[in-house]
Amino acid sequence: DSDATITLKAQGEKGACELPALIDFGNVPVGETLTYSVEFKNTTNVAAAGEAGPITGNDAAAFGYKNAGLPGSITVQPMSSFKVEITFTPTEKREYQARVTLRGAGGCPPVDAVIRAIGSDDVLTWAPSRLNFGLVSPGFDSVKEVTFTNTSNVPITLTQITTSMPTDFFHRV
Repeated sequence: DSDATITLKAQGEKGACELPALIDFGNVPVGETLTYSVEFKNTTNVAAAGEAGPITGNDAAAFGYKNAGLPGSITVQPMSSFKVEITFTPTEKREYQARVTLRGAGGCPPVDAVIRAIGSDDVLTWAPSRLNFGLVSPGFDSVKEVTFTNTSNVPITLTQITTSMPTDFFHRV
């Protein structure tokens, strides 16, 4: 008889436990509220609990949860995810910082995350600021582009774009 030793190695997937250590809103217009989503994943076949703790620190009042029932426990259904939505509403132009403890679904270790943002007036810029179409002959088009730049770290949707002479121009996005 002879024996053989086989070594088996298992490695856990990060998936459910992978949460950000930094939540950075970037620039946000003073008086506006923007939302940052943090995805809690459950890659198992059974429901799992996670947690989004209270937001703490000197600037905690500027941040909050959009989800009802938070801070608190989160149940993530099997093979799905749940988005925890953190809001930020600056009241003045300055830097803001707070902290929150997040724990992914299914026995994950806690993550002490920093929440950072800047209250600003300069969130959306565009160039050029003025357009000159020159002389355009009847029946011909002159096309100019304006590039919009979002300096925040959350999506911004442009709506109700108008010109100072809306009957003379049309736009396409």
